Amino acid sequence: MELILISSTKLKVMLSADDMKKFDFDPKCCTDISGRAAFRSILKEARDKCGFDAIGEKVFVQYYPEKQGGCEMFVTKLSDTERISQNGVENQSKNKNRGQGRYGSEYIIYSFGQLSGLLNTCERLSFSGYCGRSSAYKIPEKPLSEKYYLLLEKENLFAGENYGSRCSDSYYYVLKEHGNLICEDAVGILGKLA
Repeated sequence: MELILISSTKLKVMLSADDMKKFDFDPKCCTDISGRAAFRSILKEARDKCGFDAIGEKVFVQYYPEKQGGCEMFVTKLSDTERISQNGVENQSKNKNRGQGRYGSEYIIYSFGQLSGLLNTCERLSFSGYCGRSSAYKIPEKPLSEKYYLLLEKENLFAGENYGSRCSDSYYYVLKEHGNLICEDAVGILGKLA
């Protein structure tokens, strides 16, 4: 299987005939449970190999079979503000500029059940040379229990390795209204505390 990461939301997957057999992947059967399981296996391997995480996301898939029995697929993650027209062209919604003042049009939010996960993620990002904006928040869930959130400009693998979960972009407004800001430049500051 060959993978080409086109952007943080688009991936090209090239499967040989042997790869199709290995994954037991028949795109005509994606309506049944076995076809969906095979497609999820492909997405899991893509996540592990190149960091493209589309598991649990809404995706648009363009499939092109090859004569030798393999295929090429283009997998695009869809956000709430995108829709795909019938000819496969991405269109932004009319609310393209809503949410000005946040991290541009594509900020990424991760939640952590423990402070150590947030700190370890910040440390790894700092060590890897991450230089984008970052903020950390906390929200009390129950007495003596809090959730921690990290806002970044780019997706990364480190959050998942430290038990972080990706949140919807719209969660930004919940954090702004109900969250307690721990600090700006979270990667630089909290990375030193891990």
